[in-house]
Amino acid sequence: LITVTNNYAIYMERVFGVSDSAKSMLLMAILAMSAIGGVISGFIGDKIGALKTLKFILAGWIIALPLISVATKFIMIIIVTVVVGLLIGSVYTITRAYLSTLLKKEEISYGFSFYALSERFATLIGPLTWGGIIAFLGIGGFSYRIAILSMTIFVVIGLIILSVWKRHGKILSVDTQ
Repeated sequence: LITVTNNYAIYMERVFGVSDSAKSMLLMAILAMSAIGGVISGFIGDKIGALKTLKFILAGWIIALPLISVATKFIMIIIVTVVVGLLIGSVYTITRAYLSTLLKKEEISYGFSFYALSERFATLIGPLTWGGIIAFLGIGGFSYRIAILSMTIFVVIGLIILSVWKRHGKILSVDTQ
């Protein structure tokens, strides 16, 4: 998802030929909706649980990314962009909230360090995948559509892991000896 957010302006330019001013307006809309999504998802997470909320958010991404990749009219991108903004703020809010429910107090720094390391890994794998697709298929609009669609695979993998991973109460204690 970090790769999608980092490359969204380039995607809009390569696929739709969007001007810089239009991209700026859309990116401002994404930021505003991201803030709203973070607050709303926090309330929803409190009501139905962080895990269930996170699964819904990931399902939203699994729907939104293919919609972006097949959009033929710029108005569709505008509409999906609003939803994507909500999802961006939501995923950051709920992943951290969910992680804090899994960790014991003495494991918080360890758990969030691992989370940060995982994000850094994602900032390597996502751009390598995106860049590999562009390098292989060229810099045309079709290549960018395939690249953004390929990011859906990573979200699906995350949702599968989240759905099948068995949690036995809290995470097992970290052996500090």
